[in-house]
Amino acid sequence: MKKLFLIYLFTITSVIAQQKIGHVHVQKIMDVMPDVITAMEELTADQTTVEATLTSLYEEYQNKMNEFQQSGESMNDVIRQNKIKEIQDLELTIQQYQQEEQIRLQQKEQEMLQIIYEKIQSAVNEVAKETGCAYVLQSDGAVPTVLFDSGPNSYDITDLVKKKLNL
Repeated sequence: MKKLFLIYLFTITSVIAQQKIGHVHVQKIMDVMPDVITAMEELTADQTTVEATLTSLYEEYQNKMNEFQQSGESMNDVIRQNKIKEIQDLELTIQQYQQEEQIRLQQKEQEMLQIIYEKIQSAVNEVAKETGCAYVLQSDGAVPTVLFDSGPNSYDITDLVKKKLNL
């Protein structure tokens, strides 16, 4: 039984040793990709627009509150109730806008990153085929984590992937 186990272990070890295993640092690639820079600039511009709109809405809210506080006592009940309703509606508008824009920006970021990851994955696939790698592991701490990152059977293809992406 021990002999059978040792033969099995030796066979598996030799098969694994014959396969070329590559690793890639995706973050290093993303750090120099113009697509990432463009996406971040676009997201920043969108965020700035959202913040400007929110500032405007907050100012409108503050003005209505100040107006109500200054002249609320002199208003008749119908006008006072209408002003209160206006202020409450504006509060709700601000909350909804903030929530919707936060979700929209998160979705946009995910969509942009998905396109970038697909480009990187395509380049990794091409490089792996060109270099004869049976497996390529991501070795920059992102999921999935690399199982090992050194030794004669580990081949860093990061620079080749950057070259494939013209970076």
